[in-house]
Amino acid sequence: MRSTQWRRSPATDGRHRVRLFGAHCTRGERMRCPAVHIRVTLLGLILATAVLPTRAGQADVDVSVPDLQGSSFDDLMSHASRYATTAEKRRMKHLARAELKRRGERFLRYLVSHAGIKNVWFSIYAREMVDWLPSEKAVPVLLDLLNAAHPEVRKMAAYLLGFYHAPQYWERLLPLLEDEDVAGAAIRTLGKWQAARAASRIADFLQDDNERRRILAVNALGDIGSPESIPSLFRMLDDPACTVRRAAVRALVRIGPAAERPAIRELARSRGRKQREVIRVLAYLHSRRAVPRLRRLLSSADCTTAADAARALAVIQPSRFTARGKELQARCGGCPCITLAGAGFPPLEQRD
Repeated sequence: MRSTQWRRSPATDGRHRVRLFGAHCTRGERMRCPAVHIRVTLLGLILATAVLPTRAGQADVDVSVPDLQGSSFDDLMSHASRYATTAEKRRMKHLARAELKRRGERFLRYLVSHAGIKNVWFSIYAREMVDWLPSEKAVPVLLDLLNAAHPEVRKMAAYLLGFYHAPQYWERLLPLLEDEDVAGAAIRTLGKWQAARAASRIADFLQDDNERRRILAVNALGDIGSPESIPSLFRMLDDPACTVRRAAVRALVRIGPAAERPAIRELARSRGRKQREVIRVLAYLHSRRAVPRLRRLLSSADCTTAADAARALAVIQPSRFTARGKELQARCGGCPCITLAGAGFPPLEQRD
């Protein structure tokens, strides 16, 4: 076999040459020898081939399912709520979740009872359990927790009740309207239950200093759908917060045809931002009765009002809007308010 000549290393001399797997090289150049590299690689492949079956056998042993039925809720939640960064952690997370779900309403009680710690995983799993548990198992648990000492527990229980149709318990929520921490959740659930007899109590929150609470009250009145709430909702179209105004638009549209004639009357006597919100209501109601009044608003001195009237007409009578749109464009020129007129209003957004 032809020998390979190697360059002498500055740090060594010929007396320090060593033999590795039959190849000669100096001590400082061992890992630079091609023959050594190839043979070490081959040896590694041989060892890997021999070791892999053993590893596979160990893996078969590791996948045995642990008995979690005797584990506490805390132990199971420590697995179910951890960030599973390894295969073993992911396996335990999956098994713990399955065991917790098997415990049904007991797990729901555990989750809601710990709402005060504000761990996002408790909220996530509570919401999942509400989707999975039937009403006859979950509702008694949640009703019982309305009397809990911690306000966050009462709040979560009142909120989750809104995902079940249990209007026969509406009176259980009325005392919570006096609870500063829980009133918002109670308002939402009463709306979901369409508790018409609670509408007057809910309407009191339309004047609340808290914007979020005003939105919840508006949404609840829209869900209840009582025509008696229409005047109150029209007043909310002039709320300082745009979020409240748009919630009132959605609520009036949800009430439906009963709001059409009051909206036409309101269009004539309102001005500014309130009038523009009334225009939106009429557009989403597809009110043909409002078309003559909307056409007159095309000549409004306020270009934003004129543009909103044009957008409403584009929704109500799209086939007849083209000529009116060109007329408005010619009058207002390059006003940026006109750029959206031809597209009408965007679809009315939905909420949960």
